[in-house]
Amino acid sequence: MFMNFRQSILAPALAMAALGFLPAAHANLTGSVSAVTASPTCGQPSGNTFDAITDVYVRNGPTVGGGNPLPSGNYYIQVTAPSGGTVLSATAPMVISGANINGAACVQLTGLVGAITPTPNNGGEYVIAVSMDNTFPSNATRSTNFKVRTTTPVTPTASVAVYKFYDANVDGYAETTESLIAGWKVQVDDLQPVLTDGQSPTSIVYTGLDLASHLVAEYEPVGNSVLNPYAWVATNAYDAAASSFVFNGPSGGGSGVLNRISVDPTATVPDRVVLFGNVCIGPAVGGRTLGYWSNKNGQADMALLGGTKQLPQLNALTALSGLNLVNPDGSFAGNFNGDYKTFRNWLLNGNAVNMAYMLSVQLSALKLSVLTGKLSEGTMVYAPGSDLPGLANPAGFISIGALINFAVSQLSSTQITTAGIPARVQQEMLKNAIDNINNNRASVAQPDGSHCPALAF
Repeated sequence: MFMNFRQSILAPALAMAALGFLPAAHANLTGSVSAVTASPTCGQPSGNTFDAITDVYVRNGPTVGGGNPLPSGNYYIQVTAPSGGTVLSATAPMVISGANINGAACVQLTGLVGAITPTPNNGGEYVIAVSMDNTFPSNATRSTNFKVRTTTPVTPTASVAVYKFYDANVDGYAETTESLIAGWKVQVDDLQPVLTDGQSPTSIVYTGLDLASHLVAEYEPVGNSVLNPYAWVATNAYDAAASSFVFNGPSGGGSGVLNRISVDPTATVPDRVVLFGNVCIGPAVGGRTLGYWSNKNGQADMALLGGTKQLPQLNALTALSGLNLVNPDGSFAGNFNGDYKTFRNWLLNGNAVNMAYMLSVQLSALKLSVLTGKLSEGTMVYAPGSDLPGLANPAGFISIGALINFAVSQLSSTQITTAGIPARVQQEMLKNAIDNINNNRASVAQPDGSHCPALAF
């Protein structure tokens, strides 16, 4: 069966009429609908403001105060801008039956009308219009307003604070007893360099950084060099929020940079604190040579440690007996029978044919300087790149006590180290390190930076 042209035109209208949605003249519409949230009870939020358009549900009737719901019937719904002239959604049918819309206490707005174009209203305001007439005449349309919060997406950023501390114990970590250093040039990436202020909390903070890897550098002061009597060296750089540590030592960064470290802020830990440790090194003071301990001044210092009238240096020589000192033939020297003359001859005849003997001679002089209070076992000697296993910390410092203990261990295990014996190399290295301390040629960590070059950049 075929429809004629007139039938084909009228068919949709007839179908709409059968469903009860045929546009018609209506009397003034009374009642209202509300924009609500679905949870927990299709209630109206404070201020009728929503976080997202998908949070908006439609309810028949007001949620608070006076007013009536819309009467049961077949309706159309659409979303517009507050002016009403700009339609922001499709027009969709809905059925109101008592308190329910389409059989539910409240229905999601986007489930009714589909996608909704963002409102041109600067306050994020929308209007829900409901009518039995799909042309939405003013006298037969009821409406309610709601707002969606308009927020500009915030791009997460990071910050880097930079501290400089005087690493007096050269362990690479900032202790509460160690002071901060002011006036040191630092920089993050290629941003403007700044000078540290020596304050805690610091005002040297780079903000607004991307969540990406950033290179933080400390500069080397003008004129600084480990070849000078006094010099600044780096002990460590570390990111307080991560397990990243960098021990580069002097001029470790290159191009005028003393040390540098990369930090990697994340969304969970965006703010980082970088700490650069520095210490001033300078000549050791208090070492005494073989010549000193073999002359009357050294003999008198040894006697002060106590003994007998016949053997005034007995206590000092007895203390040396615990060092495993050896004779030229590799036999243990003991305490030289408590006799200073025997010790003096042994000391002055020291030679490196058997390196263990020469190491013993230098070790005895160092130990006497410690025993008489001229040096401290806790003094940290700067020896970067040292091959002495387990002695130098990552910053390149070795304590005098560690050197003494390692030398004692070496002499205990190997008493003859003539040419060609593998242990000779390490014993010679130990001997040279101890000889430098005895002659005050070694560089040691200074208690403060007062002797080091001024901080000029």
